[in-house]
Amino acid sequence: MIKDNLPKVWVLMSTYNGMDYIEEQIESILSQTNCDVHLLVRDDGSTDTTIDILKSYEKKGSLTLLSDNINLGPAKSFLKLLEMAPDDGYYAFSDQDDYWNSDKLERAIVMLTQAEKSNMPLIYYSNSDVVDRNLNNTGKKVYSEKQNPTLERVLCGYGIQGCTMVLNKALRDIFLSVDVSKERIGKHDYFLSDLCMSCGGEIFYDDFATMKYRQHANNVVGYDVKATRLDKIRKYKNEIFKRTDDSIADDARLILLFSDKMTEKGRKTAVRIENYKHSIVSRIWLACSILMCGFEKKELLKAAKILLKNA
Repeated sequence: MIKDNLPKVWVLMSTYNGMDYIEEQIESILSQTNCDVHLLVRDDGSTDTTIDILKSYEKKGSLTLLSDNINLGPAKSFLKLLEMAPDDGYYAFSDQDDYWNSDKLERAIVMLTQAEKSNMPLIYYSNSDVVDRNLNNTGKKVYSEKQNPTLERVLCGYGIQGCTMVLNKALRDIFLSVDVSKERIGKHDYFLSDLCMSCGGEIFYDDFATMKYRQHANNVVGYDVKATRLDKIRKYKNEIFKRTDDSIADDARLILLFSDKMTEKGRKTAVRIENYKHSIVSRIWLACSILMCGFEKKELLKAAKILLKNA
């Protein structure tokens, strides 16, 4: 149902064998306040009753279902939804098993609207309450401290929780300017965060928990709620110095396909990351760049030892 004069949000949900929790999530999305919500769902080849549940909601006019019986994997399924969504409003990603607070999208739109500038790509993301399978609060949050998503951190694998993300049309327009359907894409949220920051955009963090992040036996991706700040430094170290084929160098190579949309700083940073495996200078530069992005002085020595070990 069209809601006059309210901002439009396309909620993009990719599903796969989600019958246990999907109805609760859909109901929480349909209960969002002060926005015109349109739920667009793509099933990624479910073999349980997920499709039947979705069809029942579609019949009531509560969502639009896209089902081609092709398994693309989470990243490409979400990006396919972003590609197919109409060309107006804001775009939010949704997992199939969480539960949103009724003002989740409203908070995002307020923050994005206040920051919106001409053709600037923007992303909003927030904290989440970690809950068990029955939505009972565990007392933990996904982020134990306020976040600082700088260009260097984001391109080195900074963890931005995709199921809380809301992005604007300017970022979607950049995404649509290059066909990446045949490229390797590890995570859609990391890719879009990289793209936003390298193209001169901004990412805004809301420390308020806007949803319940359900943990259960079948999570596709879980979250380590016990991770400390230095644990995150170790994660950055592994991203920078590991020698595997699937790494931040591949992510940097991907966003460099959008080179004509990138800022000079974004392009230079991406090139350094793309070549980090072949240059000790680039690896040390990345480590130092991350350390200078907001860590307290008392933590710098420990962090430096972690990041530069085995450099």
